[in-house]
Amino acid sequence: MKAHPGAQIVCRDGSSAYAQAIRDGAPGAVQVSDRWHLWHGLGEAVEKSVIAHASCWRRSAGNVLKPIPAAAKASRPIDQRTAARHKAVHDLLAQGAGLLECARRLGWALNTVKRYAHADTAGHLQRPPRHRPTLVDPYRDHLRRRLIEDPQVPVTHLLAEIRERGYPGSANLLVRYINHGRLNLERQPPAPKKVKGWIMTRPEDLTATDRTHLNDALTLCPDLNTLTELVRQFAHMLTTR
Repeated sequence: MKAHPGAQIVCRDGSSAYAQAIRDGAPGAVQVSDRWHLWHGLGEAVEKSVIAHASCWRRSAGNVLKPIPAAAKASRPIDQRTAARHKAVHDLLAQGAGLLECARRLGWALNTVKRYAHADTAGHLQRPPRHRPTLVDPYRDHLRRRLIEDPQVPVTHLLAEIRERGYPGSANLLVRYINHGRLNLERQPPAPKKVKGWIMTRPEDLTATDRTHLNDALTLCPDLNTLTELVRQFAHMLTTR
């Protein structure tokens, strides 16, 4: 750039190395981001917002058989660790320490400290639980019906019933499945990345099913509804102006 002066606008991605190179090689140029990186960066921010509001949009209409107690959700070790780390960073910031000083005192990478520092609450960093497919899944509907009919039915009876239907797994797997609340939901809630994809897709390009799921989530969470409107306004500017 020094050998070819005169650049007035330079387009780059988010790398600080490119930013410094432009400041050194063309200090008078305006630095801008290309559309792909703008949209990609917005997508990352949208996913963080979706995760932060997971407690409301995951209660899709008709999904919940009985609510999962808040205490149970808060007791996950990963959530406790996230809350403790968030508090440690913000306690140091409140004492006047800078980000580099926080990283030095805590022994963490600077980017890790930044992630906690930029989050207003620990909840903004907590991801909802993700459940992998298990051998119990094909028998979920039967188990739900039985527990609705008789909430006190012994697990041993349920195990015998699904084994007659071909269940090949263990009793411990069934107990964990029930204790983890997997029967509370009629259908598996979508992953945050999936919800982000719905929000960032043109409405006319969504399938009828995805549109219904998105509308359910937006009805339950006003903040996501606002977020979706802002994303669509920005998309309109990005593609038509």
